[in-house]
Amino acid sequence: MEHYDDIPTLKKILAKEPFGNLFFINDLELHGQPGIEVWHVGRLYALDYRSEGLCLYADGQYDMDEALSMLSSIKWATVMGPADTMAPFISHFPGQQVLEREMMALEAPAAKLRVDSSMDTRILSDKDALYEMFQLYNEVPTFAAKDSDRSEERAAEEAGRTDCLYAGTYVDGKLVSCAGLSAIANKSAMVIGVCTHPGYQKRGLATQTLSFLLDKAYNDLKLDFTCLWYTDEIAASLYRKLGYHPTVRFTSISKLK
Repeated sequence: MEHYDDIPTLKKILAKEPFGNLFFINDLELHGQPGIEVWHVGRLYALDYRSEGLCLYADGQYDMDEALSMLSSIKWATVMGPADTMAPFISHFPGQQVLEREMMALEAPAAKLRVDSSMDTRILSDKDALYEMFQLYNEVPTFAAKDSDRSEERAAEEAGRTDCLYAGTYVDGKLVSCAGLSAIANKSAMVIGVCTHPGYQKRGLATQTLSFLLDKAYNDLKLDFTCLWYTDEIAASLYRKLGYHPTVRFTSISKLK
């Protein structure tokens, strides 16, 4: 196992799958080293994603024993990567949680955005608005179950970031739907945190919020494309309506507590 310091070459390797490796590519652009530790054995690369997880990408042959030794020497709770890279590792971690997700992408000219100007949809940029978004997450079961720091201090940190953008839709002064963009760099970004309060679902609010956000992304920020992961078909139907199409599959292995 060796540190990998040739970041320009690694970016070119990852760019062979620009959609699937968007997070890797953009985080290297935004943080570089030492913001992200990069290791390799043979042609297998491991990116320590800001201590939030380990990302794998194979660009050729490597020794599996050396790869497993590398994984055992790096602290991680979740390791993820393109499905074809991750497939050989699944059998070596029996009893752990394995999740496979499909990634979708949307190029700017293909966007089918549906923004209703009569609705109260806005960019969430200050600490109070982002803390309000955190409180909405706590009311949506799929988000409430996730371990996450949703304090006012965390909201203030998010307000100071330049690689993220959030939007929300209000009904009678209450934030009921939100969506975000993360890892904004290289004229691309990842869609995250799309949700609607359980009491306001099936009203087209998620479509409105995400359309508003993407309009800002493609027209104001001049992004070329955005990507996202989905795990349920209801969400996928929304994304398809906006023009998203399947690209690659991702697999993650998480150690059970």
